[in-house]
Amino acid sequence: DSTSWPLSYQLHLLSETAGLLARLVQGVLTSVKSTGSLIAVTIASCIGANIITADQYIAIVLPGRMYRLEFERRGLAPENLSRVLEDSATITSPLIPWNTCGAFMASTLGVATFAYLPYCFFNIINPIISLIYGFTGFKLTPLKKNVVQESTVKNGTVENNTMENIPIKNNAEQEPVNKDALALSTAK
Repeated sequence: DSTSWPLSYQLHLLSETAGLLARLVQGVLTSVKSTGSLIAVTIASCIGANIITADQYIAIVLPGRMYRLEFERRGLAPENLSRVLEDSATITSPLIPWNTCGAFMASTLGVATFAYLPYCFFNIINPIISLIYGFTGFKLTPLKKNVVQESTVKNGTVENNTMENIPIKNNAEQEPVNKDALALSTAK
């Protein structure tokens, strides 16, 4: 549906601007004690967002924005969050009949969603494999130590821009890094 994405995204922006997401994340993260439980909560949030919002894009973006800083705080590279979002939000959306992906698949195949569900091995097994990776630490990439995080506040939300491989001086009076000047100097 061409109107579901813009309406869902507007709801997401409204809830983020009002601080609802931050409040929700604070409540959820109180029960998270390990990396495995963080990944489990992320998977549950993605599947829940697929069910509630009926839109794959929101099920990817919403939990991604919710848990990005927690993954970073725990020293996990962004590709770990990306993989968890893919393993849960992206590939479970065709399994939900009222989700845009599930409705498209059912109408294209001419088969009800629950009729093809038992044959979707990849879609069912991947979230479980992601959980195993989370609890065992297998295939989890640590955050690089030489990454500088530059944060800016826009419209009441914190936006982070990662700049990799920038030497960090131990000088307390160092000027903040100007990304535009840095891009121009490295392009020469």
